[in-house]
Amino acid sequence: MPPLRRHERMMRALEKTDMIRVRPTEWKDLPAVMEAYEAACHFMCANGNHAQWVNGYLSEEN
Repeated sequence: MPPLRRHERMMRALEKTDMIRVRPTEWKDLPAVMEAYEAACHFMCANGNHAQWVNGYLSEEN
C-alpha cells in the first residue's frame, strides 16, 4: 500500500476529533495548501465537476 499523502494523514487525524483549529495561512503553508488544492481538483473531476478553477487559477502566483 502506498504511503499516505499529507492531506490524507491530516484528514485521518481530523476524523479522530471534533475540533479543528482555523488560522490564517502563512507563506510556509503554501506547499500544503497546493497539495490540498490538487486533491480537491482531482476529487471534483472524478465527480463530474470539470469546470471549477480553470485557466490556471488557482496557482502559486495568485
